[in-house]
Formats: sequence, structure tokens, C-alpha cells
Amino acid sequence: MKKITLPLMMAGMLFVVSCSGPSADQAEVAESTEVAEVTGDVVAIDVATSTIDWIGSKINGTKHNGTIDLKSGEVIINENNLVGGHFLIDMNTITPLDQGEEDNAKLKGHLHSDDFFSVDTYPEGSFTITAVNAIEDASDLEMKDATHSITGNLNLKGIEKSITIPAKVNVSESDFSAHAVFNLIRTDFNVMFGSDENDPELKDNLINKEIHLTIHLQGNR
Repeated sequence: MKKITLPLMMAGMLFVVSCSGPSADQAEVAESTEVAEVTGDVVAIDVATSTIDWIGSKINGTKHNGTIDLKSGEVIINENNLVGGHFLIDMNTITPLDQGEEDNAKLKGHLHSDDFFSVDTYPEGSFTITAVNAIEDASDLEMKDATHSITGNLNLKGIEKSITIPAKVNVSESDFSAHAVFNLIRTDFNVMFGSDENDPELKDNLINKEIHLTIHLQGNR
């Protein structure tokens, strides 16, 4: 068994429905938490079948969508319960998919630049699970099939914060899967381009602060 860390105190839950980008539960963001050790069975995430899909949008309704790849990942399972995990995100793989090849390449370069994710300086992001709590009633959430809230320390652009998101988690004797759909406020991680609502030059080019994320994780025990 392998040890991984969990927080000394669990963060509370608060999900807010976004009204400016694609509809989803909004991740609660707080200061990153201290961690404590936990033990369990280590299950490697299959990065080939696990996916991270994103949507970015402007206030005028135009959208772009694409993918980001996981570099590595593992979860910790104790008595068939998810109790921890750690993931590395390959920021070099941020790729738009909704345009022609030339336009996608141009947008990819912009997303990699200091205007957005500063990929040359911060080639990896990370997420470490710090708490997992069962959701008994998801009727108030956009994600009606969510079974758990997952809290963890997310590090993007060298900024680490705790986020709490809803997820559908399944643990069996043979495999593990988790599915999460949520909106993340990018400006909490210093991704500021096009977000100043007081800039009169932006007008319809104002970019929503929410990044819409759909994450699916898969692993075999």
C-alpha cells in the first residue's frame, strides 16, 4: 500500500450554477489546505482512456472547445471507497478542436502564451485529492447523478487553491471511474485575458471567466 495525503480539515461544499457560460455547477474555490497521510490500494489512472474536455466562451455566445491530456494519475482506494489521489496535467497538450487546422493552431499558440496559461513557464498543472464526501441528495445540483463531492488542491500557473466539485464515482472490485462536469473561474488562477468587464474596448469580445470542464477518469484495479 502507498501513503498519500489528506487534509487535516475538510472544506465545506457550495455549488453555484453559472449563468454566463455553459450551465454547470461552479467549483467552490478556497485557500489550499494542509494535508495528512492516508493509506489504501493504489490504482493507476489509464491516461489513454481518461479525458479532460474544455469549453471557453465569450459573452456574445461564441465558443471554443478542446482537450487537455493527463500526464499521469493515480487514486487511492480503501475498502472500495475513494480516499485520495494525485494527477499531473500536461499543459502543453491544450488543444482547440472546433476550427480549421490553421485557426486551431493560432488559438493554441495564444492559449499557450502568457495571455492565458504561460505553458513555457508552467508546463504542468496538478490536482491532489484532499477530501471525498458522499452526496446523499443531488437534486439541487446541475449534475443530478453526482454521488460525491471531491475536494483537492489544484495548481495552475504556480497558483495553488483548494477546489470542491461534484462527481459521479464508481468503485468496483475490478475498476474505478469518476466523471465530473463543472465550471472553474479562470481568474482565480491568474488567467486574466479578456476578462476586464470595465474595459470599454472589449465589448462583445469579453471572455467569460468560467472555463467549462468535463473530466472522465478510468483505471483498472
